[in-house]
Amino acid sequence: MSSSMSSMSFETFTIVLSKISKTLDSDSSSSSSSRIVDPKAVQVRRKVGVNVRINPYRPTSGLEHQVTTLQTKLWNLKNHHDYMRMRESAHRDVTEQTFSYVMRWNLVETVTVILMSIAQVLYLRRFFETRRYM
Repeated sequence: MSSSMSSMSFETFTIVLSKISKTLDSDSSSSSSSRIVDPKAVQVRRKVGVNVRINPYRPTSGLEHQVTTLQTKLWNLKNHHDYMRMRESAHRDVTEQTFSYVMRWNLVETVTVILMSIAQVLYLRRFFETRRYM
């Protein structure tokens, strides 16, 4: 009976292959031009990770122990990195939302101050206005 520790994942990426055709210019025999003919996209899927199988009834060598320890630590590091990215994303969203609230409030405050100053100027003009009676 063997226990297995698997941290296998698959990674998919696309490679664009292109055939380059070289042609000689008719004006000069030493110059040539290249053009891409018929590009092809190839999708590649590969396994990423380590698949270690350890027989629990056989004593492990130092190297096997180091490999499993390294695998466990790398898996923990990847999980921690994913958690930190998720946490940073959530904090960024909160920060951007707070910034938008602050900007809106600042705009409302600025408009209010400008309207109040205009109202005060108009009031003081009327207050100090002299009426002429005939």
